[in-house]
Amino acid sequence: MVSVTDYGATPNDGSDCTQAFRDAFDAAGDNGTVTVPEGTFTVSATSGESYSVLQITPGRLGISLIGAGPDKTRIRLTGGHTHNQVFCKHEEDYNHDGAVYRDLTLDGNGANQNDDPGFGVLLQSQGDNDMLFENVRFEDWTTNGLTMLGGGWTARDCSFVDNGVGADKVAKRDGHGIAVNEGAGSNVLIERCYFTGMTGTSVDVQDTHAGLVTMRKCVVDGTEYGAKLNPGSGEFHIDNCLFKNIPNQGIYYIPSGDYVGTLRITQSRFENIGWPAIDMPSPCTYKGGDIVIENCNSGDYRNGAWYDRNSASVDLTRIAVHDTKYGGAVQFESGASGSIDELIHSNNSGGIGDLSGVSVSTTTKSGSISVSTPTASDVGVYAVDSSDGSSGDGSGSSYKSADQYGAYQTPKAGQLDWHIPLNENFDSIGTEVRELAKRIEELE
Repeated sequence: MVSVTDYGATPNDGSDCTQAFRDAFDAAGDNGTVTVPEGTFTVSATSGESYSVLQITPGRLGISLIGAGPDKTRIRLTGGHTHNQVFCKHEEDYNHDGAVYRDLTLDGNGANQNDDPGFGVLLQSQGDNDMLFENVRFEDWTTNGLTMLGGGWTARDCSFVDNGVGADKVAKRDGHGIAVNEGAGSNVLIERCYFTGMTGTSVDVQDTHAGLVTMRKCVVDGTEYGAKLNPGSGEFHIDNCLFKNIPNQGIYYIPSGDYVGTLRITQSRFENIGWPAIDMPSPCTYKGGDIVIENCNSGDYRNGAWYDRNSASVDLTRIAVHDTKYGGAVQFESGASGSIDELIHSNNSGGIGDLSGVSVSTTTKSGSISVSTPTASDVGVYAVDSSDGSSGDGSGSSYKSADQYGAYQTPKAGQLDWHIPLNENFDSIGTEVRELAKRIEELE
């Protein structure tokens, strides 16, 4: 383990620390760890350098980058870049198993960049990598906060804030919190993350993806779009998530005609969305249930709050749709098939809407579904405990103790009163239960 300060990096004075980071990476070597203490560290690149500030290449494979906490450690890209720029690039054909990025803020300074903007972290690799991004804030990257091209990985307790602002300013392009492009058989887990201020979406599942992407216990609040799918997007699971205050589509897809893939939504809510909560012009397979949609399509862009105009395949248990200002609860068109066990609806201007060939076992015109989704205070980055007891502030996402995981608090050593509050969403708490079991084993 090495520190960037051992190689000349100095925080808070605006000096260029790029070479110190590069030297620290070289010293750490494959599967090594580089620590970054408290302070703001500035990195840069010249127009003659290709593509990235900090490159992870052979001799630096699987390097971990650990800070003192997202409220304490900030790595900031200087302004004025005229080429595609990333914070850290992993080259193609290499494996980065075991790499961890933790307790940092990666600041793209996007509002001060020029054309051809880039990403916070770009991963290009092959194989199913076991990489972890934990307690990292991706802030103000000109295009995307995190772009992953190949290999499986996990983002947990991360915040994605104001990414894409620079791309919109310079070239009228959207930027996303996360862009995902995974190979067949690989898995991506995005868990307890917070998304706000993106000019694009929280997560863009790109068109050659063939694996599984899961969003679990996430909050998307105030992005221009909710989440985006593309042709052949594989499987996208949304479990116990909240999407709210989105002026455009909730979950959407742009090209028409090509098969999208499978979209499974469970125990989730969509609130205050200008377009439909789900807006698909192309064939899509829908699975899941216990979905609540409220006050969507408020801008009169489609004919319903859940809109599919091309051969939807539907297998849903319970959905509740309320307060659709324009259109019905659902609008399935052109060859839709399948079933919904129960459709609860009220105060939709178009009533139930158009079911096409989709059958509904039970239609209820009152009540709703009890779905408990996380809030901003439950997700995103948290403060790392310090000797002086300081806790930091959340900058739009509430901090929590590093001991706290989801709905329970890790007990101190010797404490016998273990308690795990359970709810109806058993699938989504599986990961947390395994984490707790591991902590019990460590304490014993």
